[in-house]
Amino acid sequence: MPGKNQGHDFEALRRAPNIALSISTFAWLAAWLGEAERIYLPVGGMFSPVQHPDQMYIVPNDPAYRYVLLPPATAENLFTNKARFFRMQDYLAAQARFAGGEEIETLCRRAAHFGKGRVRVSGFDTSFYLRRYLDAAAEVHGLKRTALEHFLIVGADQGRYYRPFDSLAYGAANPDAAAAVALGVYPNLFAHFSQTGS
Repeated sequence: MPGKNQGHDFEALRRAPNIALSISTFAWLAAWLGEAERIYLPVGGMFSPVQHPDQMYIVPNDPAYRYVLLPPATAENLFTNKARFFRMQDYLAAQARFAGGEEIETLCRRAAHFGKGRVRVSGFDTSFYLRRYLDAAAEVHGLKRTALEHFLIVGADQGRYYRPFDSLAYGAANPDAAAAVALGVYPNLFAHFSQTGS
């Protein structure tokens, strides 16, 4: 049933006794300010401290929250790539699972350390990196830094790929890797691939 307006929709969510959140700040805020007995929070996308360690939407130690751990994923547009969109849906459905509060607290502690320390780079592909990231290409062409320097200074913190990699195919073929990323053992699937060589 369509809502009347944003205010009506917000209040409907806020007053609901049970809420299964979408990955949106609108729904999250309504639930957080609400009166629900049960709130099902998907731990993925912007709600994942692994995928976005700079923001925290997980509400620890609140008995109303139930966590649904999702494998690492990015948004796919149904209208521009229908086949990949449905592959992503299958991937999410196959690997989504409930996670307990202790497991989520461990995940948050692990994710807090991402982006710190040594960056591992194996098989850096300069031409791939410069084709994919135009800001890096501009700096290299302007003789400000090399492609590898750009990756180490800028790209690594942003989780940029430094060689061709299909995260959806890798995650689907390696569910253990997807689970390890979802649990915060690795910051992303590319890091798992780079560090384990699988």
